[in-house]
Amino acid sequence: MKLACPILAAELAEAVAGTLVNASGTEKIVSLSHDSRTLESGDWFLALRGDAFDGHDFIPKVVGKKPGGVILDPERFSANELPPNLPCLSVSDPNQALLVWGGLLRERFSGQVLAITGSNGKTTSKDLLGSLCRSLDSNTYATKGNLNNLYGVPLTLLAAPLKAPWWVLELGTNQFGEISTLSRMVRPAGGILTNIGESHLEFLGSTEGVAREKSGLFSGMAPGSVVVTHAHTKHLGILKKIAARHNVRLLTWCWETEPSNAGTETVALLARDSSGTDFRLCDTKFSCPLSNPLQVQNLIGPLLLLVEQGISVTKLRNAVSGLQIAPPGRFHVREQADWTLIDDTYNANPSSFQAVAEVVATLYPDRRKIAVVGRMAELGRHSPELHRKVGALLAASGFEQLLTFGEDDSPFYTEGWRTASHLAKSTQHFTDFTELAEAFSQLRNPGDVVLVKGSRSAGMERFVQSVSETTETPF
Repeated sequence: MKLACPILAAELAEAVAGTLVNASGTEKIVSLSHDSRTLESGDWFLALRGDAFDGHDFIPKVVGKKPGGVILDPERFSANELPPNLPCLSVSDPNQALLVWGGLLRERFSGQVLAITGSNGKTTSKDLLGSLCRSLDSNTYATKGNLNNLYGVPLTLLAAPLKAPWWVLELGTNQFGEISTLSRMVRPAGGILTNIGESHLEFLGSTEGVAREKSGLFSGMAPGSVVVTHAHTKHLGILKKIAARHNVRLLTWCWETEPSNAGTETVALLARDSSGTDFRLCDTKFSCPLSNPLQVQNLIGPLLLLVEQGISVTKLRNAVSGLQIAPPGRFHVREQADWTLIDDTYNANPSSFQAVAEVVATLYPDRRKIAVVGRMAELGRHSPELHRKVGALLAASGFEQLLTFGEDDSPFYTEGWRTASHLAKSTQHFTDFTELAEAFSQLRNPGDVVLVKGSRSAGMERFVQSVSETTETPF
């Protein structure tokens, strides 16, 4: 990874309270890698530690690739074991050093940071906000992919150009305190909280715990900053109390057809067809090329946030008309020869299942619908109950066939399905992808709509690849 702002080894050592070994301090760090597999000659190697890996274990392999230097914890790997001509920066905690380094770059950035967090829709909202900002100024920089955790966010900052008008950042978490840590580092000028759902319950315990963790976004924001969220976000009362504690204003919105309170911005859906959607926001008609209701909903927050940042509605209306977004694995519609495949394999939790099921039912009311699903991860002790809940939800949403895959908790989908569906024989469970694909090919009929969904760890994209006949056509 090329650094947007190269730094002298001595300067970095001072910032992170580290010690240089085999170095004069005048070495310029211009590129960085934390992955021994992709490290190129001249890159400095940062030995990060995670739950399932320790970069220090790969330092011997890295040395053979002629790195520019190594950043390590001397308690994990002694600098004396390195070649005498290889610069080394010893720090007590490379992970913490990365956060400090990211904070150093944030201090030098004179533009605005716009941050997005929530249980679902973070990456889509980030992509939409980034696209809008780039249409206003092409120098805008946004998080690549979903580099949204304690490693990904500071790495994003290290690659972000200081001359950009906006940094659009996605903030994710699976442990208490992570959002707050990231927010204090990036200091957002405004934010979006997409929703609160049953995500990371294994670590956060409950949706109330999720709400408290996501509210960490407020901790790094200046007084008077605005965060946009839906008016019916779970635990809105908790979010408002914590926001008020930080003197952050929650701007809420909802569709015109939904119940609303005073101060809530209402959005009117005017028209929708295969070519796009028309809606009214801030007394202005917008026409966007997005047909997927979930994507349109994820667009409202970015628009309201930019209005709050002083961008004219006219400029935003023009930006919306030219939107192009096709995030992989997020409600991608792949039209096959005589059936429709919906690839929503990027991730899954109960609230995202509910949202997608509602959209599929709305878009395809008269077609037979099949769900092919893998497990939802990180639900902790609630996992069996929530898998049953989703199984029942799919049956109640008009799906006529359910195919489940995996060992773990996937069979619980079937239990919930059978309680809600009179089609008890319309569900099958598999632990082998080949057998799943063969059964599906025998089951599928012309005109079917097939939803494929599961957490990343379920690997359901492999099923999509095995059965897809044509290239994808995003909404």
